[in-house]
Amino acid sequence: MSWKTRFALMLMMSALCIPSALAQSTATPAPTEPAATVTLDAAATAEAVVPTVELLPTQALPTAISVEPQAAPTLTETEKESTVGALTLVHPTTWFLTVGPDGKTLLTNTDLQSLPANTQLPPDTVLAQIQVFSLSQLPPEMGVVERAVQIFQQIPVAADQPPPVISEVAVNSVVLGRADYSQPNNENIIYIRLLDADTFLLAVVGSITQGDVVKNDAVFQRAFASLRIETAAPFKAENATRYDGIEQSTSPEGFPQLGSADAPVKITEIGSFDCSACRSFHDLALPVLLERIQAGQVQYTYIPVYGTGHLPLGQRAAVAALCVAQQGKFWQYHDGLFDWQDFGTLAFMDSRLHNGAEALGLDTAAFDTCLNSTTPSPVLQASADFVKTLAAFNGTPTVFLNGVEINWSRLPTLIDEAINSTAATVEAGAVATAETVGPQMPTATATP
Repeated sequence: MSWKTRFALMLMMSALCIPSALAQSTATPAPTEPAATVTLDAAATAEAVVPTVELLPTQALPTAISVEPQAAPTLTETEKESTVGALTLVHPTTWFLTVGPDGKTLLTNTDLQSLPANTQLPPDTVLAQIQVFSLSQLPPEMGVVERAVQIFQQIPVAADQPPPVISEVAVNSVVLGRADYSQPNNENIIYIRLLDADTFLLAVVGSITQGDVVKNDAVFQRAFASLRIETAAPFKAENATRYDGIEQSTSPEGFPQLGSADAPVKITEIGSFDCSACRSFHDLALPVLLERIQAGQVQYTYIPVYGTGHLPLGQRAAVAALCVAQQGKFWQYHDGLFDWQDFGTLAFMDSRLHNGAEALGLDTAAFDTCLNSTTPSPVLQASADFVKTLAAFNGTPTVFLNGVEINWSRLPTLIDEAINSTAATVEAGAVATAETVGPQMPTATATP
């Protein structure tokens, strides 16, 4: 499959989501319930998604454009500003900014959350599905991207479909690329905006009633032109020194390690930064491991994979962590990556990855060069190769204790059992040796 076909599918699959969702004429599911409180002794399962084991080359950024960040807009009496995740935009006070059941940001004139189950959507419902992509996701063959319409112009059109009407719209000096893909009974318009040197916005607008998108086009253009994105990369203060005094190393394959190689218990985790269950392991189990590591009882090895969770750009996050490892701050950055899952689908955008490296005081030029290298990571290749050797692999996190897969919710107990078993084995061996060899007398030495 050519890159043009792959990219066209990415756009068109996004575009098809809105008409199909509207055609279902059902209410959006209620907001996700808060996660239940989990203790370390509760049953913990791996996120049941098999990771991507085929190593893909990291894409180099196709451009180094400079786009000025937008200042906070001035609101009219009929407007308000809303924030969902890392996105903030302006919309009419009677409209709604929310998150759909697939985790994508939606701007709509209908309060989807208030509709009873199995209720038909009002016929005048208009909906925009908003996503932000990294420019690193564009195929490098596309070349330098200086205007949003260039992306539209590279998309092939099916032989049985008329070409879209492509244009540019300027709203308060912000330029939006606009492509009208509307067909009879399927009103569909896509907007693209270059947000900064690393990211672009893709917004797909659709409606049930023909003409509603055109009628409300000014609303969407105002929203997309006013959109701002949060690119902060915060680190928790309590994590700043948690690795001080702990021995750090790498395995022969390049996997990051904590603790002494002489520790009697070896804990190995196969994890992914895009995996929410892996964050649970990080938040609940890692503090226990750090105590045991500091006590000399455990050596911990982290094997990075990607693509096992619900967040995009997992590979990008893994590459970034390994680039940071070259400057000696893997574990602090690894903490940040899990915390940034709070930003949802925008967790691992390039600007956040860069800002995180800068916050740690790293050489950001070296980091950017590493992150944008087209050479596949040998560590990620080793991770993929290791996963292929496992007889059964159900997802992440997969945790081993001395080579045996375990349920990590019982980690403290299992570590104690392993230490006691090792001590008993050593003691039994010492007794057996004493019975066979007999007591060893000290060697006499001459006195002067």
